[in-house]
Formats: sequence, C-alpha cells, structure tokens
Amino acid sequence: MGTISIILCSHNGERLLPDTLDSLAALDLPSPTQLILVDNASTDRTWEILQRPFERFDVIRLQEPRRGKSLALNLALERAAGDLIVFTDDDTTRDPDWLTAYLDAGTHHPEALCFAGQVRPNWSATPARWQEYIADHGGAFGCSKISFNDRVQPIDASQVKGANFAIRGAARALRFDTERLNYGQEGAGGEDTHFASRAGDLGHPILFVPDAVVRHLIEPEDMSIGSVLGRTRSIGRSRWQRLRLQGEPPELELRRARRRFRKAVKNIFRSRSRPEMVFWLLKAVFWRAQIKEARNEAATPAASAETP
Repeated sequence: MGTISIILCSHNGERLLPDTLDSLAALDLPSPTQLILVDNASTDRTWEILQRPFERFDVIRLQEPRRGKSLALNLALERAAGDLIVFTDDDTTRDPDWLTAYLDAGTHHPEALCFAGQVRPNWSATPARWQEYIADHGGAFGCSKISFNDRVQPIDASQVKGANFAIRGAARALRFDTERLNYGQEGAGGEDTHFASRAGDLGHPILFVPDAVVRHLIEPEDMSIGSVLGRTRSIGRSRWQRLRLQGEPPELELRRARRRFRKAVKNIFRSRSRPEMVFWLLKAVFWRAQIKEARNEAATPAASAETP
C-alpha cells in the first residue's frame, strides 16, 4: 500500500483538540500522509485551533457549516487521496505506531476493504469495577472488546468504532448516511457502523487490527450509570434505523430483539457480580430500545409505508 489519508472532524472541540492534535503530530509516518481536518459548524475556537502547523503532513482544512458528523465526513471523503483512509475522533489520542499497524494489515491482507482498530478507555477519573468490565467487553464508552486483541481477525460491522477505523481508497466512493444516522442532527448516530456494513457488503471481510490503538477520553459526566444507559438507548435506536436502511425484514428483526431482550433480563438475575449485572442490564436496554423504535415506526403510517 502507498499513501495514507487521516480524517478528523470536530464540532466545538476546542477543549479536546490540543491533546488530539499533539497525538497526531507525534505519529510515526510509514508512508506519505494527508491530514484532513474538518470544522463541523463549531461556535467556539475549533477553526482557530485547527490552524496549527503540521510539518510532516499534507494538510487540508475544511469547514462544513451544516451540523452533522456524516456531512463533515462526506466533505472530507471528497478530498481524501490516500490508498488507505483512516478515520478518528477529536476526543482520542493514538499510539505512535497506529498508522504502521493499519498499513501492515492492509499489506498482508489484500482481501480486506475495511479495518477496525482497538479502542481503549482513557479514564479521566478512577473507574469502578463495573465501568472497567463493560469497557473491556465492548459494552459501553465506545470501546472494543479486549477478547479481540490476540490477533488480526474478521469481525462484524457492529464492532467497528467510529473513533478508529480505516478503508482502502477503492471504497472512497461510499458515503455516510445523512438522514437517519447523522449524529449531531436528528439522526440516531451509528453512521460509522452503517458505513462499515456497506463496505462489507461489497464482498470483502472487515478485519480487526489490535495493534492500531486509540485511547478514548471518558470524562466524569460520561461515567455515570444514567449517562451510560442513555447512550445505550441511542445505540439501540441507531441499530434499528441502520437495519431498516439496509432493508432487513422488520418482523424478523423485531422477533430477534424481543428474544434477546428476554435473554438479557434472565441473565440480569443470574449474574454473579455487579459488573456482570450491569453488562446484562445494558444489553436489555439496548434491545428494548429497538423494540420501542419498531413500535414507534409501526404507529406512524408514513414511516411504516416507507421503503427503506
């Protein structure tokens, strides 16, 4: 593989961006690298902060005045020229060999079109055991499962995290959904998972690359059980909207959601520890959110008649 493009979009990221940009500046660059920075309708100093110099990168700075992560990502994709295009977020830092790991995976696995890296928590306060447990099991905080960390391996699109994934330049014509899943507008989020799913639909595996590591900042207000439950509901709604976009039969998916909800509830009461109980509680909330989304859709004639 040859050149690399990095895409980073930010909305009102002035407090987070300095650490993120410092992390980018410290990366090992195994190949010529383009850095595309997008200010997504910010009202703070984001645009000013994005002007910092990057001597080793070919930098493109863009402004997307319409709020919505998908819109900003699509604008960046129009300018991405790399043979490998890597996506990350403004509340993360990276290990120095982040790009090297992706480049190696792309070189040794030509069959793959999409790659997902490891996301570990960067706790801003000491976590409780339940918080560590669900982060390690990929249940919250935008983290990947540590059980994936032993080798490069195929994964489902649902395990792709927007803070850390990559595609080959051959897939640059794909675009992020700007209607149902556009995070930051009225969309439920999950545009990253849907994008990866579409890449997988082209007939190529999605590979997990454990050595491509980013660390996601988890702030105190994001660590409460209330915050985690709220985010889990949003992810559940997003999954239902994503499946509808993909044309999955709603009756089949609703039956699956009900079955898995019942299983999660049973496991809550079978849990042997508080961390395990919280894990299954989140699973129940996740599936319950999809059941509720399906009911809301069925109650809206225009939505139920819509062709996904």
